[in-house]
Amino acid sequence: MKTSKKQEILTFSREETKGVPYRLRLARYQAIGETVNFFIKQNHDNSPQIKILDVGGDEGRILRHIEAYPSAKNVRCDLIDLFPKGQERVYKKEKRLLYTANFETEGLEIIPENSYDIVICEQVMEHLHNPELLATEINRILKKSGMAIIGVPSFPYGVHFLRKYAVPVFDKIFCQKKQRSHVQAFSLFTFTKLLNKTGKWRIHQKRGFRIVSGGILRKLESYRWWWRFNRSLGKIIPCMCIEIQIVATKD
Repeated sequence: MKTSKKQEILTFSREETKGVPYRLRLARYQAIGETVNFFIKQNHDNSPQIKILDVGGDEGRILRHIEAYPSAKNVRCDLIDLFPKGQERVYKKEKRLLYTANFETEGLEIIPENSYDIVICEQVMEHLHNPELLATEINRILKKSGMAIIGVPSFPYGVHFLRKYAVPVFDKIFCQKKQRSHVQAFSLFTFTKLLNKTGKWRIHQKRGFRIVSGGILRKLESYRWWWRFNRSLGKIIPCMCIEIQIVATKD
């Protein structure tokens, strides 16, 4: 899967990069756009329309990164969320179907099975007490051989136990008033195990983003080689990354 330097710059520029053209916080979105483009070219290049569902995408930013590629000319990217800040913020809302759902209790029951070619669920499952329900629903609404890209924050195995069980105890001891929105803490191993429990998946890729970033290293995000170095690390040792994505097809 090769992408030109010009295309990479274009994808990153779809959002405000805060003065750094290869902002690592946006790397996961660049990867989604690239993967969707590759999947369409391999499987749906002559299809009249490719249906994508963005699960929990809020204002729909992922479509910006998909549109950076030529294959997006036949794409319809729908969106499902609670829309806590309103649907008026959704990017190109007039060209998309917008569904409202509570993933904790309803899953994706509003959507018929075998409805979408691609489902994207980025940084959602860590907020759910029952992420297995949403993962099962994603498998259900995918067409046969459809692709899912599912991403969550990640911790090295063992450290995720501390985040999940020890941090809430410390919050109570030190009277942390603000409730944390993350109720799950995944490692690459536990997240893979969760997906394998929720449907027949064929996992094609496990990739990570941002082992070390920000702070004094922020200036390095101006350079393509630094992003590509982090991307290579994310492929080799995704279990050590701050964010992970699993790319799988419905088997």
